[in-house]
Amino acid sequence: MKKLTYAVVTAFLFLVGCRTDVTVEVYSSDLRTVATDDTAKLTAATLMAIQIPSADKCAEYTPQIVEIMKGLVDDFKPQGCKQEQMDSFLVAEIQSPLVPSMEAWEKSDALFGVAVLAQRETVAITLNRKKYAVLNKRMNDKFHQTLDLPKSKITMILHNDERGLQTYGVRGAFVNGAPMYEPQNVDVKRRGKATILLSNVGSASLAKHGYVIVLGLKKG
Repeated sequence: MKKLTYAVVTAFLFLVGCRTDVTVEVYSSDLRTVATDDTAKLTAATLMAIQIPSADKCAEYTPQIVEIMKGLVDDFKPQGCKQEQMDSFLVAEIQSPLVPSMEAWEKSDALFGVAVLAQRETVAITLNRKKYAVLNKRMNDKFHQTLDLPKSKITMILHNDERGLQTYGVRGAFVNGAPMYEPQNVDVKRRGKATILLSNVGSASLAKHGYVIVLGLKKG
């Protein structure tokens, strides 16, 4: 009976993935710079929250996850652990490159990034799928679990640090908590911000294709 129970539990662990919530912060002036300057070298501060069994065991899990991240994220900086309802997470800060094209993104060596695409009119969150596959293999080898990106929360916080109102196009996401299925314009006041949470379809698209369009840039 004990052997059967162990087998069932082990199979369950292999089938269940853990969340890795990602929050990227970008500034309107940086987006404008990258959209007009191929040589710009900018980064977007990013928080990566990796689900762990218990926040009470933060000191135990932190060095293990840091070891797993070696060679995948150069600047993985743990910021402690948090409890979110019934889930616990190790939170770490990383830097995501802000690049002017997919070609530039493919030349980078980051796990996550932000790219300005399609004649500099759309902005996407990008993922290095090869590194993501290696990360999942390491997680599986160590914890018998993988990171389930489609079930994770992928968020972009957009700050307006320019002088006037900025307008962006958004669809298929939650903006400041409000669902936007059809394409809509989002106004961000001076010194204001918009929190854009992707739908599960957007998160799944990021995992499958390596990028997902988050917003459209408005000319002006």
